[in-house]
Amino acid sequence: MITVGVDLASSRRAVEIAGRYPSVLAAVGLHPGHLAVEKGMAVADAESLRQLTRGPRVAAIGEVGLDTLSAKVPVEVQEQVFRFQLRLARQEGLPVLLHVRGAFDALFDALELERFPGRQAVVHYFVGNAQLARRCVERDLYLSFGKPLVRSEELQRVAEHLPLERLLIETDAYPRGASRWTEPADVRLVAEKLAQLRGLTVAALGEIISANLARLFNTRW
Repeated sequence: MITVGVDLASSRRAVEIAGRYPSVLAAVGLHPGHLAVEKGMAVADAESLRQLTRGPRVAAIGEVGLDTLSAKVPVEVQEQVFRFQLRLARQEGLPVLLHVRGAFDALFDALELERFPGRQAVVHYFVGNAQLARRCVERDLYLSFGKPLVRSEELQRVAEHLPLERLLIETDAYPRGASRWTEPADVRLVAEKLAQLRGLTVAALGEIISANLARLFNTRW
């Protein structure tokens, strides 16, 4: 499993956890919703993040991206930090876990400006419509489905028609009330629903997802 940072403190914690447990890898990054309002990318923060990416158990940079719905900092500041992290990912040879809300056009523009290959990035917790999913696939991005897939008929219709080689599954890990609680154990529910939608056994879907992960992270699991 991959445990994910959203700021420097949680990224350090993710690296620490990954170093303690052989089954855990870390992702480190500066999430748009956790940036300081009064500043963009401080030099010290940039260097600290760079050092974290070089940890032996660090598998990705994330969650990073753009958010115009809930983040408090201006999108211009978010773009500055996001583009720095895209450049860092390219330099360190790491894939990127993308958080994006209300800002897909700006995110696509940033990826193009930084010439970041879509095949090295995944849209985390995808909940968009079919048109948006197609735009992501056209840019070679992976789409990761979480627990909303279990309950959303619209999202199920989206997942039914996407290329299997672009799909991943996940859970987020935070409380959303008793009926919407999500945690890592729920990945089984997501796998079962996606397998049902695609007419596959869970084992067969698992082989496909594992192959997709290996390509994204350029490694054997």
